[in-house]
Amino acid sequence: MMDLDALLEPLDARALGACSTESHVPVVGGSLRVLHHRPQNPAGRPVVFLPGFSASVPVWQEAYSMLQGRAEFYVVETLDKGTTRLDEGVPTLTPQALAAQAERFTATLGDHVLVAASWLATSVLAARAEGGLLAPTTVVCDPVPRLWLPWFIPQWSLPLLPATLFGLLRRPLGAIAMAAVAPHERGRFESILQSADPRRWKQVCLDGRDTDLLDGRLAAAEGEIWVVNTADDPVHPAEDAGQVSRSLPNGRLVQLELGSGRERFCGGVALAFARTPAGETPALLRDLVANE
Repeated sequence: MMDLDALLEPLDARALGACSTESHVPVVGGSLRVLHHRPQNPAGRPVVFLPGFSASVPVWQEAYSMLQGRAEFYVVETLDKGTTRLDEGVPTLTPQALAAQAERFTATLGDHVLVAASWLATSVLAARAEGGLLAPTTVVCDPVPRLWLPWFIPQWSLPLLPATLFGLLRRPLGAIAMAAVAPHERGRFESILQSADPRRWKQVCLDGRDTDLLDGRLAAAEGEIWVVNTADDPVHPAEDAGQVSRSLPNGRLVQLELGSGRERFCGGVALAFARTPAGETPALLRDLVANE
């Protein structure tokens, strides 16, 4: 196991809500929530962070704590999250639609580092395969090549369940699923499960159930894309990250075995790229790149 205390700087103790400003960005179907943190002397490039499906701020607080006080960053919450505003009903939430929502914000920025996690990493990759959501530096953390969520029993039945019924069943289904999750990961899964809006979750499943990043589409993805894998759980098997990286024309794989600290390491990677010019490899990663 890697010693993160020896590898990374200390965490900032503040909660993101105490050191950020909040704004809302209109997109098709609603408005994104954007949390913005800017320290007095930020690192060279701002970071845009796209947390995974339904992931609340506390889930990724350790990543933000690595950046707080050191780099300017934006947490962009797409319409799969209950913290965002919907105009009327739940809009289309395909991976490409989620990426297009994020691009509505990133298009206003210049040089920046785009970091996306889990299903939003999948969204970024799906968009890049079609020529969208280009960024000077792109990092995807634990992408999910296909929709598979362990608390849906069986997997294909969830899109057929009424959203209200899923809302009633998610706690017992989640308890069953937790048996397959490592103890140090259970808090994260529980938080995501309980913060999910059943209507949006159902729509994500309906719109994403045919997604398969390993069907050859990634061969069309342009530019260097860093694939970071620190999780090995039922949703993010370690082998998936390697397959995704090998499917990319210019994929760079960083794969670590961490007993805990996934979010902190991803925040450390984001900070390292913020301090490094586009196109260069941060010192933090030079000895960790797996496919070179």
